[in-house]
Amino acid sequence: MTLPDAPEDAVVPGGKPRLGVYRGTLVRAALERWAGPMRMRFRSKWWQYVVALSDDVIAGAAVANLGYVGVAFALAWDRRERRWYEREALVPFAHGVTAEGEPGAGRFVYRGRAGRIAMSTSGEERTVEVELATPSGPLEMELELAGPGEGTDALTVIGELAPGGLNVTHKEAGVSLGGRIALGGREIELAPDNSTALLDWTRGVPPATVRWNWAMGAGRARDGRTVGFNVCVGYTDPAHSENAVWVDGRVHSIGPVTFEERGRDPWRIRTADGALDLTFQPEAERAANTHLVLVVSRYRQPVGTYTGHVPGPDGERIELERASGVAEDHMARW
Repeated sequence: MTLPDAPEDAVVPGGKPRLGVYRGTLVRAALERWAGPMRMRFRSKWWQYVVALSDDVIAGAAVANLGYVGVAFALAWDRRERRWYEREALVPFAHGVTAEGEPGAGRFVYRGRAGRIAMSTSGEERTVEVELATPSGPLEMELELAGPGEGTDALTVIGELAPGGLNVTHKEAGVSLGGRIALGGREIELAPDNSTALLDWTRGVPPATVRWNWAMGAGRARDGRTVGFNVCVGYTDPAHSENAVWVDGRVHSIGPVTFEERGRDPWRIRTADGALDLTFQPEAERAANTHLVLVVSRYRQPVGTYTGHVPGPDGERIELERASGVAEDHMARW
């Protein structure tokens, strides 16, 4: 489905959200107009997650302000050495965590005992810097992503979260990527011809308890085109779904999906009409059960390889040659 251009504001003056699925980048989320300052202070959730994909590595970094707690993590799966790197920090009341700005101009920063994560978007420049100590050794990243709209459409979704929530998300799959990742001293060079990136910027006021499945990936089709995809069940209203496919950087919307999640065995993700049918093979996994006074989170987030097919913008079947990414099964009470 062809998407309309994103509006400047997700919420108009007076508090009414512009519910919908759009192509392009918002200027302002403006959720304060809908929720008010007190609800935004204690109920809003705000994060950015960037994932780098190549034949050598799957690596990611995220910073989140969840109100009562801040969360920052970085991970890397060395596909050649079969070695997993991960470090997570939970920070009471988000001390040491910065989340500010908009999808096209913002900062997400963590500084603490675990090290440092800094993600910045300013104009056409997007960078990710990571310096963390992990049980497997030091993890460093210096990533440069193409700017918003530079070759890859943004997907913007303004959707309701039942009961009584609202969410704004900006996602891109198949972003041009360069830089380096150091894993325990092993240097991996990334360039647009051998790597790509995924980006998830989300800000919302969700219900107190939510559970979802999510999958995002990118790679190449058998005919050489670049392909990316993002699908989710259980978070946003199906009427304003974030399910989408990118072909050579152009995004189009697709219908509802189902997940057959099987732990470390292959997952199956598909639409009812079979237009999208993906098998996800986990290679490594990030998982945790967090039980704090005000936050409970149980998640499994494997990284791995996708095979199968996705629909093109005209409904044609596009077979994947190779694709990688992440998947998630998550329950949160926050």
